[in-house]
Amino acid sequence: MKKIYTLFIAGALLLGANSCTSDFDEINTNPAAFNKLTNDDYAGMLRRAARYGLLGGDYQLNQGLHSDLYAQYFSTTVTYFSSDRYEYHTGWDYYLWYVDLTTVAPCCKTIQANFAENTAEYAISQIIYAASFLELTDRAGAVPYGAGNGEAAPFVDARTAYHSILDDLAHAASVLSSSSSTIYAGRDMMFGGDVAKWAKYANTLRLRTAMRLVNKESDYAKTEAEAAYSAGVMTSTADDAWFEQTGVNDFRNYHAQTGVWNEFGMSSTIYSYLKGWSDPRLPIFFQPAASTGVFHSARNAMPSSDITIANQTTSSYVSNMGTKWIVYDGTSPSGNYNVPRLILPAAEAYFLRAEGALRGWNMGGTAEELYYKGIETSMTQWGVSASDANAYKAVITDPAAPGDYYNSPAVCTNLPVKWVEGDTEKELQQIITQKWLALYTASPNAWAEYRRTGYPILYNIIKSDDTDIQVGQFIQRLKYPDQLKNSEGEDVMQKAVELNGASKDSQATKLYYAK
Repeated sequence: MKKIYTLFIAGALLLGANSCTSDFDEINTNPAAFNKLTNDDYAGMLRRAARYGLLGGDYQLNQGLHSDLYAQYFSTTVTYFSSDRYEYHTGWDYYLWYVDLTTVAPCCKTIQANFAENTAEYAISQIIYAASFLELTDRAGAVPYGAGNGEAAPFVDARTAYHSILDDLAHAASVLSSSSSTIYAGRDMMFGGDVAKWAKYANTLRLRTAMRLVNKESDYAKTEAEAAYSAGVMTSTADDAWFEQTGVNDFRNYHAQTGVWNEFGMSSTIYSYLKGWSDPRLPIFFQPAASTGVFHSARNAMPSSDITIANQTTSSYVSNMGTKWIVYDGTSPSGNYNVPRLILPAAEAYFLRAEGALRGWNMGGTAEELYYKGIETSMTQWGVSASDANAYKAVITDPAAPGDYYNSPAVCTNLPVKWVEGDTEKELQQIITQKWLALYTASPNAWAEYRRTGYPILYNIIKSDDTDIQVGQFIQRLKYPDQLKNSEGEDVMQKAVELNGASKDSQATKLYYAK
């Protein structure tokens, strides 16, 4: 795969100091330049790889215009963003590939080339690399797992990528669990150099990845999931993975920025659940609409003609991000740009374990116990009191009609918060729906879980601009961007398409893990 090398070398030169280090161009043309690297250089590499690998590069291009909409946390309230209607924009999609291949991969592989496999530096770079390619695989399917530092790497199918990710995470967690050191404390913006927290994060990510395989390789998924749990996953909000934001340039909270831009609002899907269950997280996740002072939502994938209807679907009429991210001065929003970004909450670990227990796996508790523990942990994470959390667990009402422009009925019926004993499929629906709520703002994973399980139940889109996807169907992946096809060649990318089990590069193609 000649041209992946060309792609990320060119990207490194364009990014300059924004790549691994300011000396990266010399390093790639003169291997002896590795001798110049200092510990501070390596710390900078890990920091930059984490910033792009764990946050997905540019928030708006990666998440705001794609998974935030496809997971139906948000809907578009302006006419110029058609990705909500599944129109593909190669320039928007390409950025995640670009940062993974030009920054994350070479930074991580450079560290791995210069540190022993049993060091914390090597292990953390493995975790960052695995996490970034997990998102890429979840998003598109076949990926060039192993690319980086000038090394050629062919595209491999999603199954192979997931297996490699699991192997790398297992190795990294094992190394870190036997270490008591703290590394790069001043440069690590997620765990402050605490390797024990990195180990729990790796094991939880391993548990997530194992569950991706349950529809196709249930025995292997069980073995990997049980091993991940046994090795030690996140168990409290003290373990939560939040990425620090300084409020400046690349290190600003772009959920806050999105709120300030005021181009997206609360989706009717999430409002139907939050409203029907009187969820105490509603006024945390969102705030009343600026023009009315009450909560209001909008359906996903509205045609442009419906978006412009005053007092129905426009930005001022649909609820914006909550006050954690933005505040209004009476006329316009201002952003809290230094609020940390959520990467992976401990609540997810409990919901993954609940699903495993539901399948008969050893997850350290019953499905019901772990389900309720997941809810409690999510409530704690978002600042909800224990008494409100306990009341929420007892809710027996269904989701409610959101009261939107389309007079939509409740998104689903016969789904309380209180555990439904004796109906395995209903219990799975409860687990995944509550996990989806707990993952609010971490939409790449939420979108993947929807495709894996079919839950939570979402509203149909109103209109599709993708001829491969009809109303009543949902987007399954993002295509390979034209920039990759130009760099790698049509033949290489066609083989990648075929590794996904398709003949055509289509957003309707179900990926390996999908239901």
